Amino acid sequence: MSEKSDFCKAVVILLDTREQDIAHITGALDKYGVRFDRCKLDLGDITFELPTRTFTQSCVIERKADPDELYSNIMEKVKPPQIGRLEKELDAASRSINQFTMLIEGVGSMEELKAYCVPDWKMKAAQARVRSDIGAICYARLRAWQAANRYNFRVECVRDRANTAARVLDEFYYYFHNYRAAIAPRR
Repeated sequence: MSEKSDFCKAVVILLDTREQDIAHITGALDKYGVRFDRCKLDLGDITFELPTRTFTQSCVIERKADPDELYSNIMEKVKPPQIGRLEKELDAASRSINQFTMLIEGVGSMEELKAYCVPDWKMKAAQARVRSDIGAICYARLRAWQAANRYNFRVECVRDRANTAARVLDEFYYYFHNYRAAIAPRR
């Protein structure tokens, strides 16, 4: 039995109750035999717990279903000098969470995000859309927020949503692996 398979048997993935469109995650977790629970999370969308410890305030993932969702969160209309909800969440997480990761579905890398353009059919379907090059805007804002560890978060991308649950499990497993190494008695 490997350490990772032992982790997968013991872990409970916690999914925020406000998260929608997560059947691809819960279905994959079921397939892997990994337990999950829906609950209200103060920060982020996904975290984990083990029978002996909860990691809800140490390792958290903020999931964006696609570049469109990210763009709408970034461009949320607020009156200056207020900051948008997403930036507030990043600020709060930077003050209290050890590892905060933004997981963007639908693109395979930050470079793909930068090049992302809204398809023509979506532009025509939504009269209110004025820009198709939303990926460049998202890329620039994320890079600005990451500069000089302003909000101390990482960005991960997963092109195929079918791989989201596996990416989430990897994120949490490696965090736990390093956590265990850090608390292990020194010899």
